[in-house]
Amino acid sequence: MNKLIFVIFLLQACASVVHADTKPPTGEELFDLLLKNSALPLGKEPLCQQRSVTRKKSEITLGEHLATILSVSYQTKNTVQLKSSCLLSKYAAKAGTASDVWDCSLEMKESDAKGEFISSAMMAFYVTLDGAAIVRGGIRCF
Repeated sequence: MNKLIFVIFLLQACASVVHADTKPPTGEELFDLLLKNSALPLGKEPLCQQRSVTRKKSEITLGEHLATILSVSYQTKNTVQLKSSCLLSKYAAKAGTASDVWDCSLEMKESDAKGEFISSAMMAFYVTLDGAAIVRGGIRCF
């Protein structure tokens, strides 16, 4: 019986607890966070090392990548749909520890006037549970 109590205590101590009142960032908070971090160099993000055909530099910033994604609708008759969301997830840091985060995404889909697919882009990124910061090393570009 003592071993069972010890195992239950150990599992409870190791478990990550997310409060029931934890809410994902609002859309406004999410875009505020992206814009506040626009100077973040993507070359330091292991899963988002984007290059640019139009920009003559070796690495671009988060803001420049967002500008490219959003620019596809500029002076065109094509339709561009943006979709954003955040889901509760875990982020495994290099030290082997996992922490609760919001796994957020921004998706862009471009279609012509007939509704036929032209292009798409997606960027996913982890946000701290309190919604205050983008987790460094957690930006993914597709």
